[in-house]
Amino acid sequence: MTGRRGGRPAPAAAAAGAVVERIAREWAVPGVVIAVTDRKRVVWQHVTGYADLARGVPLRTDHLLEIGSISKIATAMVVLQTIAAGGLRLEQPIGEALPWVPAPLRDPAITLRTLLTHTAGLVGSVDALPDERAQIAAYAEASPVPPGAPGSRFHYSNVGYLLLGLAASSAAGRPLPELVREQVFRPAGMVDAAPVITSADAGRLASGHQPLAEDLPWRPGDPLVAAPLIETAGSDGSIAATVADLAALARVLLREGEGDAGVVLDRSSFAAMTGTLAPEGEEVLVLPGTAAPEWSRYGLGINVEQTPRGPVLSHGGGMVGFASFLLADPAAGRAVVVLTNADGDSPVAEALARSVDAVFERGGPGAEQQGLSGVRWARPSSGRGPGPHVSVRPPALPAAALGVFHGTDGRRLEVLAAGDGHDVVLDGRSAALRWTWSDRCLTTLPELRRFALVFDGTAWTWGAEEFRPEHGAGGAPDPAAGPALPSGHDIAAVPGHYRSYTPWYPHLRIVRRRSGLVLIAPRGVEAPAEDHALVPLGGGAFRIGEDPAAPEILRVGPVIDGGCAWIDRDGCRYSRSFTA
Repeated sequence: MTGRRGGRPAPAAAAAGAVVERIAREWAVPGVVIAVTDRKRVVWQHVTGYADLARGVPLRTDHLLEIGSISKIATAMVVLQTIAAGGLRLEQPIGEALPWVPAPLRDPAITLRTLLTHTAGLVGSVDALPDERAQIAAYAEASPVPPGAPGSRFHYSNVGYLLLGLAASSAAGRPLPELVREQVFRPAGMVDAAPVITSADAGRLASGHQPLAEDLPWRPGDPLVAAPLIETAGSDGSIAATVADLAALARVLLREGEGDAGVVLDRSSFAAMTGTLAPEGEEVLVLPGTAAPEWSRYGLGINVEQTPRGPVLSHGGGMVGFASFLLADPAAGRAVVVLTNADGDSPVAEALARSVDAVFERGGPGAEQQGLSGVRWARPSSGRGPGPHVSVRPPALPAAALGVFHGTDGRRLEVLAAGDGHDVVLDGRSAALRWTWSDRCLTTLPELRRFALVFDGTAWTWGAEEFRPEHGAGGAPDPAAGPALPSGHDIAAVPGHYRSYTPWYPHLRIVRRRSGLVLIAPRGVEAPAEDHALVPLGGGAFRIGEDPAAPEILRVGPVIDGGCAWIDRDGCRYSRSFTA
C-alpha cells in the first residue's frame, strides 16, 4: 500500500515504492513500513510484506515494531531535560550520579558527556543478564583503560546508555519508561508508542524474524522463522512504535526540539545534542549515486553527518527480529523513517531509508537506484578516521583475487569473472560468489557452508583455511603472520564452536589461522560482521580485534578432555558445542 500527501511528485512516490519493493525482495525482508515526513506531516508512506510470515498476516501501518537503538534518542532527551532542570550535570561522573556502580565505572572521566557520545571506553554490550541493573552491577573491566581514554575515541556502547537511563531515573526518583512516556512521547505526539517491551504487547507487535540456522551465515533463500519476543526495559533500546510515532520523533529533530504537541527539548539543549560531538561516529552507507558525508560524528544521542547542504541526523536500531532507521535532513525539511521485522544484524533498514531519501531528493528515479542486487558492501576506510563510511558499489575484485588458489589441505579454489559478477569453483564444482553486507561473501556450495569467504589482499580465507595463489607474490602462508601466541599456551584446546543462550550473539567459532587465533561469528545483532583476530594479553585473556584500544575481552576456561569447556566474552559465558 502506498499513500501520498502534501503534493509530492508522483514520479518520486512511484519510484520510492519500487525501490522499497526491490530491496525487500532481494534481501528477504518479511515486512517493511516506511514514511517520509516534512516538518508538519507525513507526505508519503509505503507498507509491504507480512507482520507474521508463518500465518500470512499482512503488515499494517498501525503495527508496533521495535525500534532498537533509535531509543537512545529518547534516553538522551530525558537526560538533557534533567540536566536543564539541574538534576544532573553534563560533566558529572557517572560514579557520582550512581554511587553503587562497580569500581571500574567510577573513573571520574566516565561522565554523562562521554557516555552520551560513546567515548567512555566501555564495551559494546553485556548480554549475559536481561536486567540493566544486573548488567551494570556485574560489569568488570577486563584490562586497564586504554591510553587517552575515556573521552578520546568513539566506541559504541549499549552499556553506557544503560548507565544514562539509570542516572536519569535516579535523579527523578521515577522509572525511566515513565519519564520517556511523559517527557518525550507526549510532547512529540507519539500516541501509540510503548516505552518498554513485554509479552503483554505481543498482540500489537509485528512478529520479529530471524534465520532458522543460528550458527551459519545467512544466505538469501535460507528459511526465516519467528524470533523470540524479548522483554526489555533497558534505556539502550526498549521502545516499540508505529511508523507514525517514529515520524513524529523525526519531526522533533527537524524542528530543533519542538514536537507535534509541545516542546521536547529547548533550543539550547537541542543545540548541545547536535553540537557536542565525539571525534568519530557511526559508519554511513554510501549508496550508488550519492556522495559520502564529509564526516560522521556522534552527538548526545544522535549521529551527525556533515554534508555540503548542512548536518544530517541519523540513527539505526537493531533488535532480535527487527531492524529500523531514522534519517532527518533539516536543510531539506525532510526525514525518512523505516521499520522492518527483519533481523537486526544487517543494515537493510538503512539501505531502504537512504535509497528512498535519494529518490525524493531528486524528485524521481535514477538509474543507480534500481536496487541492490549483487552489490558489494565494502569498507574503504579503517573506521578510525574522522568520517568512517561503508560504500555500496558494483561487485569488483582486484586482479589478485582472481585465479587459482590452493588450500593447505590440498583443495583447489578458483575465482573467475562470470557475467556481471564472479563464480567460485571448488574442486570442479562451481557457484556464484555473493557479497554480503560486509567484506564477507558466500556461495551455495555445501563444502563452503560453515564460513564466509574473505579476500584479505593476498589470499582467500575460509574459517581456519587459507587459499593462497597458485602463482605470484602470495607464496606459502607466513607462519609468523598474525598475533603471536604466548609460549606454552595450549592453543590446541581453544579452537571450536561455542554457544550461549543469549539471543543477541548466540554462536561463535574460534579457529587457528597461521600462528594465531581468529574469532568468527556467523550472525547476531551484537556480533561482529568481520573476522576478528584474538590478541593474547596473558593469563588466558585475549583482546577481540587488532585495535589496541578495543575494550572487548575474551577469556578461556578450563581444559577438559583436550578442549576448553567454556569461554567468557565480556561477562557472557559460552560453552563448547557438541556440533562442529
